[in-house]
Amino acid sequence: MRFADEKDPDLWLETASAIAAARPDVCFVLAGYGVLANRIACKAEEFGLGERLILLGPTRDVGAVYAAMDVFLMTSRFEGTPNVLIEAQAAGVPVVTPAVGGTSETLVDGLTGLLVPTRTAEQIGDAVMRVLNDPIWRQRAARHGPQFVSRRFAWQRKIKQTIGFYERAARRRMQCVNGLSERLEPSRFWSV
Repeated sequence: MRFADEKDPDLWLETASAIAAARPDVCFVLAGYGVLANRIACKAEEFGLGERLILLGPTRDVGAVYAAMDVFLMTSRFEGTPNVLIEAQAAGVPVVTPAVGGTSETLVDGLTGLLVPTRTAEQIGDAVMRVLNDPIWRQRAARHGPQFVSRRFAWQRKIKQTIGFYERAARRRMQCVNGLSERLEPSRFWSV
């Protein structure tokens, strides 16, 4: 995680605190960097997460981090297409995220993760608890996540989509040019 305001680490910590109160067996991991790193460490203590929160700092081995997770939580205020949700599902980790920006494009709600309609610690925490309390669903999501990512985000598909976009744009342009030329009278044009 990039520790920045738009990622809303305070909401992440508040959500983790609510989960910790309900599930004494759960530990939390935050891997990341940024200007809010010191504030996050202090807030974690305020929320009583203490020994249950591991702050890894920046890490290159995200695969090892994903392998240790039962669920991935993202609490951003806004997003484009968050790669981190795609990565987590590719690693077989179910995701929980608020429905902001392009997050809905990166998961299959109810199958590979849960999309939360409101950005509150209570609602997000409830979604995480549903994932934690249902090991059969987690196993199913762990199977479907990599398949979904492979189908939806494979580079071959992206190339095909990009080419299709440009082909459609070229056809629309030609339709506009043809339609325009049909409406214009040739006598109105002058050549020099």
